[in-house]
Amino acid sequence: LVHLSNNPPPLNDRQLQQLDELSQNSRSTMIQRMNAEKEASQQTMDQVGSVRFGHSIRPMAIDEGAESYREANEDQQVSIPEEASADNKITVLFSAPLVFKDGSETLRPFAKLDFEMERELLWQCLKEASRDIELSFDSATHDRLLATVSKRCSCLHYSGHGNEHYLPFEDGKGGPNWFEVEDIKKLIGAQHGSVPFRFVFVSACFSGLAGETFAAAGVPHVVCCRQEFELKDAAALAFTRQFYLALAVGHTVQESFELGCKAVRATPNLRDAEREMEKFILLPKDGNHNIPIFDAKPVLHWPRSLHGSGNRSKAKVAGNARSGELGVRNMIQEDPSPSPPQFFLGREVDMYIVLNLLLVKRLVSVVGDVGVGRSSLVCALCHYINERKTTMNQIKHIYFVKVKQRNPNQNRVRALVHRLLKKLVEAELVSMEDFNKNSDIEA
Repeated sequence: LVHLSNNPPPLNDRQLQQLDELSQNSRSTMIQRMNAEKEASQQTMDQVGSVRFGHSIRPMAIDEGAESYREANEDQQVSIPEEASADNKITVLFSAPLVFKDGSETLRPFAKLDFEMERELLWQCLKEASRDIELSFDSATHDRLLATVSKRCSCLHYSGHGNEHYLPFEDGKGGPNWFEVEDIKKLIGAQHGSVPFRFVFVSACFSGLAGETFAAAGVPHVVCCRQEFELKDAAALAFTRQFYLALAVGHTVQESFELGCKAVRATPNLRDAEREMEKFILLPKDGNHNIPIFDAKPVLHWPRSLHGSGNRSKAKVAGNARSGELGVRNMIQEDPSPSPPQFFLGREVDMYIVLNLLLVKRLVSVVGDVGVGRSSLVCALCHYINERKTTMNQIKHIYFVKVKQRNPNQNRVRALVHRLLKKLVEAELVSMEDFNKNSDIEA
C-alpha cells in the first residue's frame, strides 16, 4: 500500500501487522459509509421533500420525470430545475479603462476610480460575516462577462464608470468597450427558463437604465443608482459595506437595502446624506425582495477554500492561501513593483501608449529627463497589468529591477541585465550554469 517493501531498515513483523490492520479498517469503514449514504439517498428519493429558502419552508412534490436530486440536510438548499441555483458565490467585475477617444479621435483620460478600496471593503465584509460564500474578482470585459454567465453565480457586482446609455467595459488593452445596455438583455436573457444571476449590484453613476435592463432581462433583484444622479464615493462605500454584510449573514434583499440606506444617512461628514441615500434604488419596484440571497453556513476561517487542514505545515498552508488569494483577486503576483506615488494622477494616456507597445513588442524603452517620472509611470503600469491576470494572460510574471548609478563609468544596461538574471535564477527560470556564463557582466 505504501511501498515499504524495500525500506531500509526493513519493517519488523509487528509493523507489518499494524499496516495490514490499518488497511483493512480503512477499507471496511469506507464500504460502510458508502452503503449508508446509498440507503439515505434512496430514502430521500422515495418521499416528498421540503425545500428551505432562507427562513421560509415551502413543500415540493417530487416530479417523477426529474432526472436527479441532490441530497441535502436541514441547512442546505436543494437544486430546483426551473430556478437558478443559489450557489453562494459573488463575482465582481471591475472596469477601469485608461483612456477614451473624443470626437476628434484624441485620447482623453478616464477619471481614476479607487477600486483597491472597494475590493478591500468587499473582502473585509465577507471576512467579518464569516460565511461559506465564494468571492472572486475579474476584469469587466465582454468575454469575462460571457464566462460569468456560463458559470452562473448568485450575485454579480459591476463596478466602473457611469454613463447614461452604456456600461463602459474594458477592451483588454487599456481602452473602453462601450457596452450598450440593451446588449445586456440579449446576453443574459432567460436561458432554459432561468437567468444566470439571482442578484445584480451596479456600482456606477447614472446606472438606472442599466439596472432596469438587468431587471427586464429577468434578474429578480437589482440595486443601482438613479439614472439622473452621480454618486459620491463616501456614500457608495458606506452603502456597499453595510448592504453586503447584512446580505451575507442571511438578511433578505429588502432588509439589506434598508440597512445600507441607513448607513449612508449615518455617514459622518457627508453633505446632504439624506439626498445621497435616496439615489439608491431597488428593482424591480414591484418585485418581492423579502427573500435572502445566501443560505451559507458559518465558517471558522474565511475564505474557507484558502485555508488548509490536516498535518500540513503552517508555512505551506500560508503559502497556498496567499497564492489562492492572488487568484481570487485576479492578480498575477504579489507586489509586482514599488507602489507609485500617492498622488499619481494624469498619466493615463502615457500608460495606455506604453501598455499597447508592451503587448506587441519584445522591448519597450521609456526615456526622458531625470525627475520626469519614468519610474513612477512604469510602477503604475506594472500594478495595472498585475490586476488583470485573466485578460492580459500573455504576461506571466513581472520583474521590477532598478540599479543605482554608483559611478559615472558604470554600464547601466549591463548592471540591469545582471540584476534581472539574478531574479530569474531565484525564480528557477534560468540555471546557475547560464548565469555563470554571464558572470563577466559588471554588477
